[in-house]
Amino acid sequence: EIAFTKEQVGTVGIDEQESINAYAIFPNPVENDIVNVQFNSSSDEVALSIIDLTGKKVFADIYYNQNNQNQQLNISDLKPGLYIISLDSGNSRVSKKLIVK
Repeated sequence: EIAFTKEQVGTVGIDEQESINAYAIFPNPVENDIVNVQFNSSSDEVALSIIDLTGKKVFADIYYNQNNQNQQLNISDLKPGLYIISLDSGNSRVSKKLIVK
């Protein structure tokens, strides 16, 4: 005789709430040394990273508090090219392209 038990080990679905629900980068492309990153997060901690196309992290910072954030980043050290800005709140990650001229 074979007996089976049912156990829930996790949930996945469209009802899960993203903790980062709005995200904007401007100006993009960036021609001066300042880029604005706006995001709305329900998380207490959001990690922001800028990654070049080789996968190297060229900028990283952590922002605390929740709700609306507008961060001005000085990217004068970045060479012209394509980068990825990633926001990670632990349970969600969003990424966008950033062009530096």
